[in-house]
Amino acid sequence: TFDCIANCIEDADDVANETRPDCNSNGIPDECDLFNPSLDCDQNGVPDECEDCNNNGIGDACEFIEQFDDSSSQLSPIGLGADVNYVFLAPPQALGDVTIDFLAIADLGGAFKYLNLTINGADYFRVFDDPNTQNCPLTPDTDQLIIPMAEFNTLLGSGDLTFDLVADGPLPFPCNGSDPWVSIDLSYAAPAAVGDVNENGIPDECDYARGDNNLDGVVDVNDLLNLLAKWGLCAAPCTEDTDLDGDVDVDDLLSLLAGWG
Repeated sequence: TFDCIANCIEDADDVANETRPDCNSNGIPDECDLFNPSLDCDQNGVPDECEDCNNNGIGDACEFIEQFDDSSSQLSPIGLGADVNYVFLAPPQALGDVTIDFLAIADLGGAFKYLNLTINGADYFRVFDDPNTQNCPLTPDTDQLIIPMAEFNTLLGSGDLTFDLVADGPLPFPCNGSDPWVSIDLSYAAPAAVGDVNENGIPDECDYARGDNNLDGVVDVNDLLNLLAKWGLCAAPCTEDTDLDGDVDVDDLLSLLAGWG
């Protein structure tokens, strides 16, 4: 017997008596199902598969978030008086804190050797300002900067993101037989390319599928009139074609009526 909630009632009885929700009907209360095998990406206590209107394996609320990750090339050479820069072209606004990782193979060991960082002209950080940094390591040294979401979005605005790195202290090159270099990796949660015109937390494709072809949040006579006006063959994009078969017909009408209200 299983009692995952430890309430002295078997899980099967909790589900059968509807004292605990089981939205995916697998016989496990949702609050236990979240650990195995279900996921809950928005942490609202409901398994993702119960909030996945397009059955793509991603909970609806998390359809609107994706991971932005972009990296520079190995920027070289770096040395006293020789700065390097890199431009991330039109990155998206962030939905969370932004992580910036730096990798370098250079003569950065010891005190008074570091790289001064500016981002879009704003002074930010001394990169590799750590006496434990290695001189010309065989594998790259690393450093990290985390910028809060609001600060990053203000810094970014709606344009590009320019990084400038200027060496301070003697950095002779070559290093391990080649010019010293540094690279930049930018990573954060960002808006996904999923539409939600009516901001109801449901992907537009699912609203269309239930018959809300004008995306006003309700399936009503206006949607019905739109559907009837498009009756017959309907080339994409055709929001009245709920089953995407290229034809507005009785199947689409039935979908609309099922979603009425």
